[in-house]
Amino acid sequence: MKTISHIFFLVALSALFIGCGQREHQFRIGLSQCSDDAWRTRMNEEMQRELLFHPYMTLSIRSANADSRKQSEDIDKFIAEHVDLLVVSPNEADGLTEAVGRAYDAGIPVIVADRRINGDKYTAFIGGDNLQVGRLLADYILHSLPEGGRVLEVQGLSGSTPAVLRHKGMMDGLHDANIRIVSCCGEWFQDKAEAEVAAILVNDTAFDLIVAQNDLMGIGAFLAAEKLLPGNHIGIIGVDALSGKSNGLEAILAGQLDASISYVTAGDLIIQTAADILTGGQIPFRRDTVMPAMLIDAPRAETLVQFYERMDHEVNTVKMLDEREHTLDEAFRRQRRLLMVIAVFAVLLLILFVYYLRLYRQRRRLHEQLMETQGRLEEATRSKLMFFTNVSHDFRTPLTLIADPLGQLERDVTLSQEQHGLVAMAHRNAQVLLRLINQVLDFRKYESGMLRPNWSKVNISQALREWTEAFSPLAKKRHVALSFEAPAETIEAVLDVEKTERIAFNIIANAFKFTPGNGHVGVRLWRKGGDVCFSVSDTGSGIPEAYRQQVFDTFFQLDATNSQGSGIGLALVKSFVTLQGGTITVADNPEGQGTIFLVKLPIGNLSSFRSEPAALAPDQYVHITAEQILTELGTEGLEEVSVSENDDKSIMLVIDDNADIRAYLRQVFCDTYTVITAENGTTGLRKAFISVPDIILCDLSMPDIDGLEVCRQLKTEQVTSHIPVLMLTARSLDEQQIEGYEYGADAYVSKPFKADILKAQVASLIENRKRVKSDKSRIESQKPKVELQTPEEQFVQRFTDLVKERLDDETLSVETLADKMAMSRTQLYRKIKQLTNYSPNEIIRNIRLQEARALLSKGTMAVSEVAYNTGFTSPSYFTKCYTDYFGELPSARNNTKK
Repeated sequence: MKTISHIFFLVALSALFIGCGQREHQFRIGLSQCSDDAWRTRMNEEMQRELLFHPYMTLSIRSANADSRKQSEDIDKFIAEHVDLLVVSPNEADGLTEAVGRAYDAGIPVIVADRRINGDKYTAFIGGDNLQVGRLLADYILHSLPEGGRVLEVQGLSGSTPAVLRHKGMMDGLHDANIRIVSCCGEWFQDKAEAEVAAILVNDTAFDLIVAQNDLMGIGAFLAAEKLLPGNHIGIIGVDALSGKSNGLEAILAGQLDASISYVTAGDLIIQTAADILTGGQIPFRRDTVMPAMLIDAPRAETLVQFYERMDHEVNTVKMLDEREHTLDEAFRRQRRLLMVIAVFAVLLLILFVYYLRLYRQRRRLHEQLMETQGRLEEATRSKLMFFTNVSHDFRTPLTLIADPLGQLERDVTLSQEQHGLVAMAHRNAQVLLRLINQVLDFRKYESGMLRPNWSKVNISQALREWTEAFSPLAKKRHVALSFEAPAETIEAVLDVEKTERIAFNIIANAFKFTPGNGHVGVRLWRKGGDVCFSVSDTGSGIPEAYRQQVFDTFFQLDATNSQGSGIGLALVKSFVTLQGGTITVADNPEGQGTIFLVKLPIGNLSSFRSEPAALAPDQYVHITAEQILTELGTEGLEEVSVSENDDKSIMLVIDDNADIRAYLRQVFCDTYTVITAENGTTGLRKAFISVPDIILCDLSMPDIDGLEVCRQLKTEQVTSHIPVLMLTARSLDEQQIEGYEYGADAYVSKPFKADILKAQVASLIENRKRVKSDKSRIESQKPKVELQTPEEQFVQRFTDLVKERLDDETLSVETLADKMAMSRTQLYRKIKQLTNYSPNEIIRNIRLQEARALLSKGTMAVSEVAYNTGFTSPSYFTKCYTDYFGELPSARNNTKK
């Protein structure tokens, strides 16, 4: 196996080297665009087109939508992403200067495109000469209006360098001309320009020419003039001269614009410059590149449109060829890798063939040895199973001899009530043990193929109803609603009635085990084709989907710690169902929380039997009675014991889900202790907090909250943290006991236990607890503790501090102090009594007397004053209490001068 691992490692390593090839270094360029207008879109397209010739570079584009703040954030994101080069087309010069400077200071080359910033922190600038554009606009105005006239100027975004420079260049060119300029702001957008021009033309139409600082605003001005001045042509010139639908060149051809000033986007030049920068300076580049502008009229526009269409066609052809080249290159690479992998695997297969040829003979010899060993193991397994079966058979004889005499003793009227209860308990549990052994034997018979069905004709409607009604007394005891639903017509089937009864009993009993009080168990019967079907649903905790198929496995238990059975019941149910040719499934209860078991059994065809099965009488349907169900599943009602503050007996709380264990422990300890019981962890915690017992006996495995969690909660609550907890468990693994001690358990007792030994352990725990109680000096001492070492000491100290705070209050009561400590009066009484051997009233009185003695010793007050200041109702009562406690009169201690 080690050699095989090495071979496959070589295969994987070879594949890794084959799959890895030389890859060119990838440079990432970030483009921060100020907007998504047509001019910017053309620039982006030109850059993407130029990238076809530079495959080692990639481009990421972020648009700010004319928002300088967002564009600044986009630049910061590119800086954080460590792009290799940054291209910025600023929305505004002032708003973007600092952001561009941050990128430049971070060591990222920066190309400023189209619009300049107010500073020199950039690597290169590529853009048009906006002053020249303005001068060309002035030349066009002078040529169109040689005698002078009025011009409406539609400017771009206020503060942007193109808007400022184009206006300045135009005004410089018109400084000596007889031209009147009226300006408005279109912010580079068609809709905005249309609205601004319309607002002006409504009141003033005497314009000879409209000059727009880009083509989109020129088109907007045309639309406004067409609406407001139909038939009156006003000449319009724009800037950009872009090709494409709704752009400048098409607008000139459509007659919307008279002319436009070309303003080169230079996207291809930007990528070329970026490539020169990223190659490490091997190719020199110009720091400032200014693109010239020119006037485009209708004839030139038509020529340029044809040129751009041809160029777009050529670009698309290049893109198609590039994609095809890339596809062919990838196919070639895959084929080459595949051929190399095939070659490597061919060599490895040859090595493996030689290796396995050597292993074949070794495995053949091992196989012969394994077959021989397997034969011996099978023989040993058969011997073990036979021994197990024989021992189980042998168990039945002594159990019969135990159960039958116990049954006779149970009917003996001469026994005392206590003796009768013990005998009845022993008889019940002997019957339970006998049933478990019978289940094991039946399951063993099924596994060995020795179990055969005993067919009979059964009125399944009546049988299932009676089997369900047998659980009615249990349902009343458990406070669980039990329902049965069946069709009105009678359903008859050929079944093994005893095994079918056991199927129904185990499933319904299982539902009761996991259904809490006030829950519901429902049994439903119906016929479906050639099958009789019945289901059992409950409102318990349910079964997770991952475990639903495992519940029918032998000895499987969903919660091994809190198991309530042997793990063979549902496995035996499935065996009995399969034996009769049926199926059983489990799913979530469709009506809500819980589980539903569905059993399907063939009704049976009488013609398939050699002789017709006998029809059973109704009194032959039931083999398991309601009394037996109560014996195995019922809870014996234990009389609830009330706890009194004046009760001299120590209080014991027994928490166990087994009713017989609770009854037995009550009988064992009732002479010495006041025993209260709880059938589960939740009830046990509630009773512990209310009664504050002197000791708690708790079972480890319980259905709702296990003993470990009960112990943890008891030890972390102020009211019960001092109570010793003795764990009862049928599992005695060291790991489990260690875990219990970590949760705060004081002792462990394994089942089965002897009553005398358990009594001794309980007495020892209580006695040890008494030894650690503080004596009377704990309460009498008036020196505050520097450090409280235990929660119990902290509790007592807090109680005494509360008493001292209200020492002069003669109405101070236990109820008041209990409320201050967030406890009931009974809880406070029980805990103080257990920790100090004094009742709360005795502690209050003793603290008053100690404080009174201290005041008398100072000699500053009369006896009557001391009495009232320490909360006594009268000096005479104070004198009596003082004399009883200290053995002297108050006046003997008082040093007040008479």
